[in-house]
Amino acid sequence: MKHPMVKISALSASILAASSAMAGGFDNSSRAFNIIYGDNNVIDLSYGQTSVPMKARIDRLQRAQTSGAAPTQDKISGSGEIIDDFSRPQVGIRYNIMENVTCAAQVEQPFAAQVDYADDSLAYVVTNDSGVPLDSAGNPTGDPASMAFRTAPISTKYESESFTVACGYDFALGTGNLKVFAGPKIQSVNGFFSEDLSPQDVGNNDNLNVTLDGGTEVGYIAGVAYEIPEYALRASILYHNQIDYSATGQNKTFLPLSAVTGNAADDRIYTFDAATKTFTPQTIELAFQSGIAENTLAFLKMRWSEYGKLTNLDVRGSNETAVGALTYQQLATANDQLDALINPNVSMFSNDTLDYSLGLGHRFNDKLTMGASFSGGIKLGGKSDDTPLGADSTTLRLPGDTSHTLSIGAEYSVLPNLKVSGGLGYTFINDYVVQTTFREDDAGNTIDDSSSFRAEFSKTEATSFQFGLTYEI
Repeated sequence: MKHPMVKISALSASILAASSAMAGGFDNSSRAFNIIYGDNNVIDLSYGQTSVPMKARIDRLQRAQTSGAAPTQDKISGSGEIIDDFSRPQVGIRYNIMENVTCAAQVEQPFAAQVDYADDSLAYVVTNDSGVPLDSAGNPTGDPASMAFRTAPISTKYESESFTVACGYDFALGTGNLKVFAGPKIQSVNGFFSEDLSPQDVGNNDNLNVTLDGGTEVGYIAGVAYEIPEYALRASILYHNQIDYSATGQNKTFLPLSAVTGNAADDRIYTFDAATKTFTPQTIELAFQSGIAENTLAFLKMRWSEYGKLTNLDVRGSNETAVGALTYQQLATANDQLDALINPNVSMFSNDTLDYSLGLGHRFNDKLTMGASFSGGIKLGGKSDDTPLGADSTTLRLPGDTSHTLSIGAEYSVLPNLKVSGGLGYTFINDYVVQTTFREDDAGNTIDDSSSFRAEFSKTEATSFQFGLTYEI
């Protein structure tokens, strides 16, 4: 006969789901597949939401392109709220085909992000030490069309959906059971990236806007678990493979084509096709749970994700005709500024991540079980070589660093075949500094075309909740 403690093992899912708040919200799911474990046929519904009140003080650094003088700072009072609330809907179903065969399916949104800075607040004209605007060659100019400027990310939006099906087989092994399972994962991704291209207060008309759709691709999950039911013990490993995408979409941006054509009428907004290669990272999850006292369960989970390979998106514009007989790629080849606009490079990540959770659950009676957990996420490896001393990163697009979360959760049997569960999470996000540096050639000329900012994100706290229903069918 199975130990009563096995009934509370599902509680950990509600506790951990409430602890999944991540700065920027990119990793929007624990990507576990606990729905595969259990003896009963069930339908599981859950919904969670996280609020991250993140703000930054941003200093714009300006300096002459032909001067060794220290940068001057043009301070902005604040960025305002930059991260929207994000949600985590999930639907799962489990069905025991026969005594030793179980199949399960799960629908979720594993990756999501929405970061927005105020438009027309970060881009600015490059000036010399006297405040005179410069062109791209470092020469003083009064012509707005030829002024050199720095840019910064304005908006990042990333969405995904996945549908996973897996079947497992149980083998008797010693005093317990060995479960082996695997199955396909059908996943779609799409994203939007925007960047302000000039300091003029004209709204979205001077932005680079890239919209990409990766379509739907197929990956897989595979796992193995060893269980001793009478002790509520389970040790498991779960693998998600890397899923590759060939994303396509459009690039809408202002192009100063007169730099090549010599015709000022060619300087206007263009919309053309764009494409890039991208992927969602592979992950490995290790999980362990065990009864440690009567009606008390302890659990631990660690998950590694290979984000370090997803450093950027190299977006490639189309080769269709732009003006006259010149194609977009011919224009990009002829002019570095046009190349950066037609074939933009979008910074993403620089480190793998390690997420961990540990907690306790206690079954008070036949109806009520409660628990608590502590979880966190850290970046693995060092900083990129171009990260200045005292800074954590060089990109404003997806800000966030080490975080820790305290969560509580409960499960209550409303009816013999209906359980409700819920969790609350409180995430502490450390302060975080983003800064870029000016690089120079041997002659002292600035050659860094990236944004030049110092953004200081103060410590903040995110709040999360999760609510679920489990119905035995």
